[in-house]
Amino acid sequence: MIPSEVESVAMRRLVRALRPLMAGAPVSSEAVARGLVDTLDGSFLPRNAPRGDVGRFTDLDIAEGIGWVGEEARLIEILLDAGIFARHEEHRLVRVDYHRLAPNFIRASVNSAGGFVTGPEPGSKHEAKGGAKAPPKTTAEAAPESEPGTAFSIQSLPILTNPSSDPIDDGDGSNFVEGVDEVILDAKTFEEIKPDCARVADLVRIGRSPLNDADSETVIRCVVVARQRLPKGELDAIIKRVRKKSETVRLQSKIGYFKTAIITACEKAGVDFHFASKFDLPRRQPNETTVPEGAVA
Repeated sequence: MIPSEVESVAMRRLVRALRPLMAGAPVSSEAVARGLVDTLDGSFLPRNAPRGDVGRFTDLDIAEGIGWVGEEARLIEILLDAGIFARHEEHRLVRVDYHRLAPNFIRASVNSAGGFVTGPEPGSKHEAKGGAKAPPKTTAEAAPESEPGTAFSIQSLPILTNPSSDPIDDGDGSNFVEGVDEVILDAKTFEEIKPDCARVADLVRIGRSPLNDADSETVIRCVVVARQRLPKGELDAIIKRVRKKSETVRLQSKIGYFKTAIITACEKAGVDFHFASKFDLPRRQPNETTVPEGAVA
């Protein structure tokens, strides 16, 4: 991550705002502030909102995702006042300056996918907070190739408990209804995507370690959207590109690269990935079997 003058000012504001809350605590407000921001920029955003559009998650999701427990609304206000977040007309909240602060592998991937979502220019945050609407804006800039690092570790898939009867698109768009972006995950869909999910999981995991639940969910959402909203064969082409890329460059997050490739393909096809991927995922039941590792080569 690249520090900037704006980021330094924002960090100082955040430290000051946290200081009263940290009174008597065994850890300093400086350490807490740095921990929150580092987790936000280095983990939560790359995994969940690589373009910086953090506002598509609830305040509770954001707070828990960066390690804050309780009073999540107050935390978000503190981050807004400090200038870490900015209000956004379309995305509710965005990470300020994330196009400069994002890890290198995220910057490269997002730039190739159309750029970051940014907030108002420095100095206009409070104006936007007070009601003025900040126009949607994306930023793209060159970034170096990814550097060696660690990816996030799953292989379990959830089991549907109350499947619907809605059919799945066969992948060529024949069941697509113009103007309707709703994506369905029913029992039939779930059974059909299992081989693709296992194939992607084998591709993006690190070594023989299974994926965690969050990454498993990412795989499922990406596969379902690709099957229902992208041209037939696009998912296979993306898997092939990710495999080839990972053979030539040590990707810091193969699952992040895969998700970005899916988002890019969706944008080219005129599909809103973030909306299309918001379908419900039923929880896996205890003692249910999961897709075994290496189920599909």
